[in-house]
Amino acid sequence: MSHLCWQRGHRPKMYPEHVSSSDWCPIAYVTPEEVGKSILLKNDVYGAYLRKMSEWSFYLAIPRGCLSSELTEFYGSTHDTKYEVPLESYIENRYGRVLAGHFHVEVRHEKKRSNQWGSSWSEYPKDPDTKTGTVVLLPLIGKVSPEEALANILQEEIGLSLESPEPDWAKNIEMPGVPELVLQIEEARSRIHRETQIVQELEAQVSNIRLFRRLLYATGGELEAIVKRALEKLGGKVLPSKYSQEEYILEFEGKEFLIEVKGVTKSIALSHIRQLNDYLLKYQEDTGKECKGILFGNAWRNTPPEMRGLEDTQEFPDNVVKRAEQWGISLVSSTAFFGVFVQALKSPESSNNLLTKMTTCSGIASFA
Repeated sequence: MSHLCWQRGHRPKMYPEHVSSSDWCPIAYVTPEEVGKSILLKNDVYGAYLRKMSEWSFYLAIPRGCLSSELTEFYGSTHDTKYEVPLESYIENRYGRVLAGHFHVEVRHEKKRSNQWGSSWSEYPKDPDTKTGTVVLLPLIGKVSPEEALANILQEEIGLSLESPEPDWAKNIEMPGVPELVLQIEEARSRIHRETQIVQELEAQVSNIRLFRRLLYATGGELEAIVKRALEKLGGKVLPSKYSQEEYILEFEGKEFLIEVKGVTKSIALSHIRQLNDYLLKYQEDTGKECKGILFGNAWRNTPPEMRGLEDTQEFPDNVVKRAEQWGISLVSSTAFFGVFVQALKSPESSNNLLTKMTTCSGIASFA
């Protein structure tokens, strides 16, 4: 892989540090400042570009401690790994200083050797175990813009011919019809922005409606949250727990109802309804009033809805139904509720009737 080496660029005074284009490099190379005009061609690689060079203000060198920590962490510590970084020049000055060239990294791992007399020693192979890709270092020639330099290099590297870069003064020449077209572009972008906002709002609405599918598979706090949202969608007022550990309180037509929500992988158990009854007794003890309880059961939540409520997948077993009828508790099946809830989304006028059936029955709530 080839890379370009550009000169270090100094930032304005407000940024006292400098930025470097060599942070990507697996080794550290240096560019000592030295001015001269002697240029000797050693290799015709990138010759079309480098022949434009008439003087130089620095040369390239690779110091002894050039290895980056990333390189040695990847290939191995210098304790048992030998590294060599040969630098091949394209052009030099008359003192042999490299003005442009390329390098690669050769990696050799230590090999342990021993003989029959028990002596052992270490050596490194003649050929490298690993030879990295080539890194090309080219100076930015003073009279050549970065765009033009890139065009020249790409032309020689891959045969790609780029258009001549537009100078700054040409950018100030206005062409007929351009201002009107620019205005049309801005208007089109404004329309796109408005339409994008509409799309985002519609997508949010879609997401908010699809959330109610969680009524059929959620459990725990997620199920409690979506049941609360569904009840509010139907016109009920939902308040936080205040009498015991029930999930929350539904206010409807001037009355309070204690809501217990359960999402389980099997049937609703007798222990669930006993828990709700304990909350109802606590409510009566605290307020001196009786209160109706509603158990929302998402039974067999990992089973497709059409497979629930069969002989082997009863949502509310007989002992649960019997106890609910005895204690006046309403049992709401998530599958039955979901079907009529979807209809209520289509016909909001039926919402009140759905809440009425939930809050008036004892035993399994029928929404037929």
